[in-house]
Amino acid sequence: TDTNFRTVPLAMSTYLPANFMTQCDPRGPIHKYISSCLIFRGYHLVKDIGASICSMKTKTTIRFVDWNPTGFKLSVHWQAPLVLLEQEGDSMISIDRSVLHICNNTSVGNLFERVRRTFDLMKSKQAFVHWYLNDGMEESELTEAQENVVALEMEYVDALGGVE
Repeated sequence: TDTNFRTVPLAMSTYLPANFMTQCDPRGPIHKYISSCLIFRGYHLVKDIGASICSMKTKTTIRFVDWNPTGFKLSVHWQAPLVLLEQEGDSMISIDRSVLHICNNTSVGNLFERVRRTFDLMKSKQAFVHWYLNDGMEESELTEAQENVVALEMEYVDALGGVE
């Protein structure tokens, strides 16, 4: 089995925006990774994992903030992952390898900005506020949540050194 054919492309595919669980594009001209953790499971050779990291370091779309000297954190677990098949009566099958990518990127700041703008619009129109107030929440808690999202958004701008 040519594991290099499988490990490197599999690891590289984890950096594609289509494989993210959020709607953000980390490849923008000013976006950088704050942290990146790759968890390899199953049959991966260490030399192939190293080759995939070297390949990623040469990509201009995968950049890290200046204050993160190492960039990548890796974990290798030799036990093959199991996949639950719900259609087959909850049976489990084994696949030979997988890669999980957990990362933090400054492009997530754009996501928080969109959430804040939507929240501001809804709050200004008092949309759905009655649901929260009827459940025992106070309006000051909504204002505090709004301020927390603004602070979080600013932390991502600060991570880039004030760019954005």
